[in-house]
Amino acid sequence: MDLYNEDWRHSGSDEDILSLEGSDDSAAVAKLAAYLKAHNVVVLRVTETMVLIEHSTRKFVLAPKLQEAGLDRIVIHEFWTANRDPAGRAALLELANDLNNTFNTGAFYVDVDGDLAYQTQLTFLNQITWKEMDAFLSWHGFTIFAVLLSRQDDLGKFLA
Repeated sequence: MDLYNEDWRHSGSDEDILSLEGSDDSAAVAKLAAYLKAHNVVVLRVTETMVLIEHSTRKFVLAPKLQEAGLDRIVIHEFWTANRDPAGRAALLELANDLNNTFNTGAFYVDVDGDLAYQTQLTFLNQITWKEMDAFLSWHGFTIFAVLLSRQDDLGKFLA
């Protein structure tokens, strides 16, 4: 783990822990937002259900989902505005399906507004260290960038 963190410059220590116990998602959102701010992550917006952040030039939503039994997760959502051509919706759905079949990193889908969306998650048991959180945020940024770059021509047909 040290080599990985050193190579990717993940900071923090294994003792720098965010504890999210219980099942109160809105309390977890407030704790997550404060934890991210304490680690110099740009927090753009906080609601009862999510934290919108900017990390390494990407903007995305983090939504904690807690369970009393202990298997907790932080779900990432990222959205891209699609062209409003109703004829292109079926093709965009097809592209989302193709992205899911090609890249096994999370789930691409078309949301209720007709925009392209992506979801992935980090699972943990009640606690997560800053090293783990920082590595996860970086992994998301690198992964989604690689997917978008590899399919930029296809995506360019649909995204505004």
